Amino acid sequence: MTFIQVTHNQDEAYSLSDQIVVMDHGRVDQVGTPAEIFSRPLSKFVAKFTGDNNIFSGLVASAVPDTEGQLIQLDVPNLGTLLCRGDYAQLGSEAACCVRADLMQIKPLDNANPAIPTPATNRVTARITAVEFTGYVTRVSLALERNGMEMLYKVRTPDWITMSFQEGQVMVLDWAAKDCIFLAH
Repeated sequence: MTFIQVTHNQDEAYSLSDQIVVMDHGRVDQVGTPAEIFSRPLSKFVAKFTGDNNIFSGLVASAVPDTEGQLIQLDVPNLGTLLCRGDYAQLGSEAACCVRADLMQIKPLDNANPAIPTPATNRVTARITAVEFTGYVTRVSLALERNGMEMLYKVRTPDWITMSFQEGQVMVLDWAAKDCIFLAH
């Protein structure tokens, strides 16, 4: 049976839908399967709407084609260069990238290897500002050391408990370029 349901409840939309249309002020912003919308937002609006994405805005510095689309270098003011994946990026254009809060790795600054693990990995330092236990998942709020931007890290609560990190502690967050999605608009 085909039916159309209008909702702002993402859990409901993901569980009931074969296809989702995300609209912004009456305009279609993205159409896709629940998995596509969740894991590959195409715009800042969709990335914010689907929640728990850390979004960085900047200018496209380079875009190199490879087997997975393009490896895009985004220069983010007061932060530096981030690497992300996308299909098309115009050099010099304003754009953004996002990484889901559950796709990053976290470790204390004093335990972090000073070298970035691979050329296609992003790394930032941030201070833990709040820890929120929500049951199965723990939400960790952080502020970037370089520009104060707020970030979110999510982890299974049993894993967080074994990590024993605390508010005020400076951490290193790493994530792969393949997990960092280019947002053209």
